[in-house]
Amino acid sequence: MDVSTPEGRHSFIEILVNWSLCKDSQLSRDPTMEYLPQLQCWQISCPGEASCMGKGAVVRDYYFSTVSCQADRVYSRHMRCFLATDARPTPVILTDNPLKPTVVIKDSWAFSKRNASEDTRDEVKSLNKVKDGLLEKAAELDIVIPEIVAGGRVSFLRNGKWVEDNTDTVYGLGEADGPFFRAHRRIVMSLIGEPLHSTKSVAEFVTVVCDAMRCHSAFVEFCNILQRDVSDNNILVFRQGDGIARGMLIDLDCAIDLGQGEQDKRNEMAGTDPYTSINNLSTSAVKRTSLDDWESMLYLICWFATLGTISGNRREDPELAGYAFINHESFMHSIVNHFKPEGVASSASGEIGAGGETDENDLLKNLAILLHMRLFQNRRLTLDYHGAIEKPNHVEPERRYLSFEEELDEELEADELDGLSSESLPMVDPFEERAKICDKISKQLLATTNDYWKKAMGLQKKAIEAKSNVAIDNIP
Repeated sequence: MDVSTPEGRHSFIEILVNWSLCKDSQLSRDPTMEYLPQLQCWQISCPGEASCMGKGAVVRDYYFSTVSCQADRVYSRHMRCFLATDARPTPVILTDNPLKPTVVIKDSWAFSKRNASEDTRDEVKSLNKVKDGLLEKAAELDIVIPEIVAGGRVSFLRNGKWVEDNTDTVYGLGEADGPFFRAHRRIVMSLIGEPLHSTKSVAEFVTVVCDAMRCHSAFVEFCNILQRDVSDNNILVFRQGDGIARGMLIDLDCAIDLGQGEQDKRNEMAGTDPYTSINNLSTSAVKRTSLDDWESMLYLICWFATLGTISGNRREDPELAGYAFINHESFMHSIVNHFKPEGVASSASGEIGAGGETDENDLLKNLAILLHMRLFQNRRLTLDYHGAIEKPNHVEPERRYLSFEEELDEELEADELDGLSSESLPMVDPFEERAKICDKISKQLLATTNDYWKKAMGLQKKAIEAKSNVAIDNIP
């Protein structure tokens, strides 16, 4: 409208008048959240055991004053996170003692199916499956997992009826009119963690990222859940009572249930830049596997170790290109040789760690090198990623970087490939070949990760003992 004309000004005033006459629900105001000025905090209603708020459903009220994650993007899931408690505060308590969060509430608009019972990509269902499959095994496996307390789709009362809060409701659309459907979902989880960039040493960083992938492997093995979005935002630091930093893998919005046949074959792009796997970026027809997430973890380690954890350092770098990761020599020259131990340590503390800069930096470098070799130079593959024959001696020169690392399982013998040439073998997609032996490579990667997790935990233990002169007995 052109407000320089009488017609335009009339239309503009008409809009303002109509807005003033709208009901709260028409203005997209969320009636399930309310600010309590007398308590100086917000009250938010969350679905309980039922899958959706409504008549007869269990609804739990929580209170928060801290927003740990803002929905500051026009696109994506419009996700917000609140640090909350289910204990209603009083003015006296609030004045003398601020709210003490006990849970994290995740509020987002995720792609879903209109029928909640048919939604196989429901994060609430995935978290419940993880809870059922791992809650008792977590202590035995020595992993930290997020525990769902409550969650489901959000509904609100409109004209005396419960209405589900989704894009159809907001835009007044139906299934035939709206091909893309998002549901407003809230999830309440226990265990409050810190961002990944809060790590204070290389040992803490290695422990946390290894913990995350140990959780990832447990999700796959015991719950049939593939997370598919390994990124810095989805790994939290959980500090034990003894001060040891542990890692926790969160956010199952992109997860799929590998037990669902059609889900297992879905090849839509999933992940977070700049950690998305090459297979994802190329939008190939190769089935996505856990190796895509392991690849994302390698990129995350390299990003933090070269560009650092501070958001201002997150710039595009031409050296961090896909070719540099596929080719081992380029990977060593363009990536690993630029590792800086201070990149993964908290800028607030400036500490490198108990083992000294050299020991810990070598720990990080060797972890990255081994992950890269398992993913891109694995001897179980008859072809490397350039179509040439890969013989065991192809990676032998790199052993100088792996002086304290033992081979974790038997590799192909050299004579198995003798007499072969690149001309005698058909051209294949290396990612497709890798996906065929995903389970074997994943076991290699997990074994390597477990080894470095123990080394990093040991360095953390030494650092704490050096400061307090108190032995910590419960660390392997």
